[in-house]
Amino acid sequence: MPRRTGQVEALLATGGGAVAALAARALLSGVYQHHGQDPAVLEGVDAAVLAVGAVTAVLIYRWLLRRD
Repeated sequence: MPRRTGQVEALLATGGGAVAALAARALLSGVYQHHGQDPAVLEGVDAAVLAVGAVTAVLIYRWLLRRD
C-alpha cells in the first residue's frame, strides 16, 4: 500500500477554505457597501475574511487526516 502524503486532503481543504472565505465575503458585503470610503474598516474586514478561509482550511485538513 502506498504511503499517503496528504496532498489530496490539502487540495480539498484549500477548496473548502476558499468557499468559506467567499461565503464570509458575501455575508459581509453590507459592511463593504456601508464603509466604502474607510480603508481601515475594509482592511479589517478583509483580514477577517482571510482568517475565516485559513482557519476553515486548517480544520478541514485536520478532519480529513483524522478520518482514516
